[in-house]
Amino acid sequence: MPYWFFQWVAPRAFVSFDDMVDRLAREMSGFETAVLIPEPEGDCNYLALIAGWSESRQKPEIYTLSGSEGRHHPEKLVLCDARRFFAVGPRAEPPAELMAFLRAAKQGSEPEPTFEAETHADPYFEAMRRNVSSGFSVIGGFLEEVVISPQGATSRIVKQWPDKIGEKINA
Repeated sequence: MPYWFFQWVAPRAFVSFDDMVDRLAREMSGFETAVLIPEPEGDCNYLALIAGWSESRQKPEIYTLSGSEGRHHPEKLVLCDARRFFAVGPRAEPPAELMAFLRAAKQGSEPEPTFEAETHADPYFEAMRRNVSSGFSVIGGFLEEVVISPQGATSRIVKQWPDKIGEKINA
């Protein structure tokens, strides 16, 4: 999101992740009305991913908030289960290892299945990278894993591709 989004949201002073989740959709409606709609383009095309630790629910959560032309004023955040797997990009056939992990996580297997980025995410992102249905690859640069816990968020680069900004990705 552009810097002016952060200038707009900063004075709203969310006191916690749970407070942000409870209020952000209403606040974004005001953002669309006050900032986006008056712009000449009048387009509300955006996708925001919000991730954090919910103290009230004692688990990591990922929410999406989006708007698009003709669909203004979001009424709610959409919750994505952070205990599973969340990816942004073109769709591709998920590898067998990822599907097995997702099935086990959904069924509540004991012990809870352990996510391994190299085993579960890397093959999926490679498949998405090769998906050029839009005429070009949109997955590139690096693959980052973010882990959310009560202590905070950690991230690491799982894989880097030798892509160069401005050049076509040779997937």
